[in-house]
Amino acid sequence: MKRLYLLMFLFFSFSQILYSAVYKIPFRYEQNYIIIPCNLNGNTKINLIFDTGADHHIFFEPLLFAVYKSPFVKEISVFGSDLSVEIPAYLTRPFDIQINGYKTSSQQLIVLKDHEERMSSMIGLQIHGILSAQIFQDYLIEIDYKKRVINLYDHSKNKIPWKHFQSQNIEIYKSKPYLHQTIITQDGENHHLNLLMDTGAGIGLILFADSIKNVRIPAQVIPSSFGFGLGGILRGVLGKIQSYYLDSNIQFNNVLTHFQESVAINQHQNRDGIVGNPILEQFKWILDYKNKKLYYQKYKSNTTPLQVDRSGMLLICSGQDFKKVFVNLVLNSSPAMEADIRPNDELLAINGWDLSWFNSFSSIVSKFAQDEGTEMKLKLRRDKKIIRKKIRLENLI
Repeated sequence: MKRLYLLMFLFFSFSQILYSAVYKIPFRYEQNYIIIPCNLNGNTKINLIFDTGADHHIFFEPLLFAVYKSPFVKEISVFGSDLSVEIPAYLTRPFDIQINGYKTSSQQLIVLKDHEERMSSMIGLQIHGILSAQIFQDYLIEIDYKKRVINLYDHSKNKIPWKHFQSQNIEIYKSKPYLHQTIITQDGENHHLNLLMDTGAGIGLILFADSIKNVRIPAQVIPSSFGFGLGGILRGVLGKIQSYYLDSNIQFNNVLTHFQESVAINQHQNRDGIVGNPILEQFKWILDYKNKKLYYQKYKSNTTPLQVDRSGMLLICSGQDFKKVFVNLVLNSSPAMEADIRPNDELLAINGWDLSWFNSFSSIVSKFAQDEGTEMKLKLRRDKKIIRKKIRLENLI
């Protein structure tokens, strides 16, 4: 029995030595975004979106830097999310970012000239900027959506547990990871695409319709303003593709896909689209920038389908601590429009439950992603008057 205990101890210790994280970075997961609490120069607490699709660290709030002496060294311009709009910004002198024990080497940051609060309104939490994943590129980066933690591993002291992970080669272009993947469109055609793995995207799959040869937008689509990015609202159409293949063994069928039209995107980036968090969250990932490899393991107990709004409303937050919820956009012919719900209506209660009972904005939004046919009673405020509406959720497409 002693020998058995000794063997178990040796095996456990050996496993731990091979696979021990240098840094553990906890995160919040809100509205399909990874939010990392950080510290700027040791004295300013901030929340940053962890983004594998970003070239640089970008801050939304110039006032954050008002307490520092001569923080900006020059004025620059950055491109918005569709790479067609230039946004005025500042380049800072070197600053430190501390992340749960991990301290970056001092580096220059980009700060937008005009305060940008739309991301905070969409997520329901004060967001100060974007943290580019390249900050960790010297490590093996494990993203564990289930445990809400990013683990950083030393290349020289760790080995990937090959038996438990699938893998594929990736392309690293301007410090961003690209996947060579396959989709099947509704006409049954196969297309091999170059897709950005983007943890800064709250949408599962985006295709740049006018940059992919022979990819036809489906006949059945609806206009879609599917979120905010730097530079404004992202517009396009929402449709379905027949299948998306992560590899030859893992596929997603009848995938809701946002088709974004912007010729400017492919003029600046070698990509056909984006794979975002609603798909990525189905897996644990290990990203190896150094060897251009990606490892992934599907969560065994994760049977949660991709959440899809069935109300036709885009909700945003406002007010102190982002506790007030407003209707920002309403899709034509949607349950929300048929119930005469309008932009700027304030949502007060769902099925008799005041919004203060919900623990996050994400939990409010998820109510509108329930099964088709679910009836909901809404209490709203419009022009200082209380109104009540009923909607029946339905698939929008």
